[in-house]
Amino acid sequence: MFEISISELMVLAIVGLVVVGPERLPKVARAAGLFIGRLRRYANDVRADIEREMRLDELKKARTEIEDSMRRFEGDLDAEFRHVERALDASAESINAAFGSASGGLKDLQDWDGPETTPAPEEAPTEAENIAPSSPPPPSAPAVNTAKPDAP
Repeated sequence: MFEISISELMVLAIVGLVVVGPERLPKVARAAGLFIGRLRRYANDVRADIEREMRLDELKKARTEIEDSMRRFEGDLDAEFRHVERALDASAESINAAFGSASGGLKDLQDWDGPETTPAPEEAPTEAENIAPSSPPPPSAPAVNTAKPDAP
């Protein structure tokens, strides 16, 4: 902060000793130290307040930028919604027009009782159905071993 060398401090101490006197010099030095300490704290507080205000200004700028971008996004989103809404309205109108032209046919369909049904003639059974199921084949006889046993 201050560039004071040891020789300059010695000169200040001698001048203070001569001006204030040896009896009051310790009290004056203590009061000067307290005053310098308060001055430093005040300077640090002022510096911290300035830095805090600078950060607050930066945050306010960032906030306004974010709010502006949100407004732009909201406007873009509203425009897109309006575009989609117009497209949906146009589709709904074309569908309604298609159903409107088909409403005569729809009325005819509502009055329709369904196809006229006539009973189908009974069909003759097919050849596979005419054949009665055969009885199961008789069980086969067990196999007899006709081989000669080996002699010992």
